[in-house]
Amino acid sequence: MTDKEILTVIKTKLGETIKQAIIDSKTTLYTEDWLGAMAMREMGHKIAKLIGQGKTWSEIVLNAKGDYGPRSGDDKPIYHGFGFWQIDIASFPQFIKSGDWVDPYKCAMKAISVLEGKRKYLATKFPTVDERAITAAY
Repeated sequence: MTDKEILTVIKTKLGETIKQAIIDSKTTLYTEDWLGAMAMREMGHKIAKLIGQGKTWSEIVLNAKGDYGPRSGDDKPIYHGFGFWQIDIASFPQFIKSGDWVDPYKCAMKAISVLEGKRKYLATKFPTVDERAITAAY
């Protein structure tokens, strides 16, 4: 799949979810394009791989996990990122353990929350914070 095709899948399958999460978050800073691009960056290759394997969208949602490897100081590998926005298990263990990461809406809301946390932190250090800095901090 090309990047354009993957972005089309993301827009088709997650677009309405992203729109609703933005509305419900009551923020005007984060956009559909921004969140869609982040989902592409975080899960685009895996989405393409799973589609190529003939997986249904429901199966793709359940397999939206990444960064598989050992934990620090432990040989047992685990997934470190969950959901289309790869919410980090070390930073947000309760969210991951709750299973909410498999709900694209709840995961989109969490992604907005994480972005907002990064924005607020950066704002304490720098007079101006732009989208690139917030995304990089994510």
